[in-house]
Amino acid sequence: MGFWILSLLCFLFHYYSCTTSAELITALPGQPTNVSFKQHSGYINVTDAHHGSTRALFYYFVEAQSPDPVSLPLTLWLNGGPGCSSLGFGAFMEHGPFQPGKNGVLLWNKYSWNLESNMLYVESPIGVGFSYSNTSSDYILWNDTRTAEDNLRFIVKWLEEFPQYEDSDFFLTGESYAAWESTSRPRHQCVVRRILVVAWSNIG
Repeated sequence: MGFWILSLLCFLFHYYSCTTSAELITALPGQPTNVSFKQHSGYINVTDAHHGSTRALFYYFVEAQSPDPVSLPLTLWLNGGPGCSSLGFGAFMEHGPFQPGKNGVLLWNKYSWNLESNMLYVESPIGVGFSYSNTSSDYILWNDTRTAEDNLRFIVKWLEEFPQYEDSDFFLTGESYAAWESTSRPRHQCVVRRILVVAWSNIG
């Protein structure tokens, strides 16, 4: 199972690192044939003016299984650690639409959260999964405050790519160490009517 997940992640990285920041996934390797919802993946540049490095966070977005996905909430998921992949764990081992079966086949997850919500899985902070910085010292000097700032920039810029979700109810979720702050910025016309922050702990 671990080898299969690694192969899938390598496929996503190779394909989407060579294309634009918001790419439609036509089909994942081994996925069922009757998939009715859209999937997107790519990078969001979160570079800011105060740091010289170029940084980008990788994401996997799964529309809700609904005839009208925009009418349902948008849920952002972060795995903890820090250092656990939201793609490898949250999306494909916990509550994404698919889970790995035998012989490289993806199976439906009947408990998938995208039955009720649009799901946005983000690899955060830099160095987790396929998210990166082009400056080596960032991986040593990084901290929770900078992670929170990058996550906020990610949300704002992601909504610029997917403006149809600006008015959606917005749920911030994660497990273990995935605690971070968020806010809204009127100049981006991002209206978040309800924010629910949920965190799970795997301690004890």
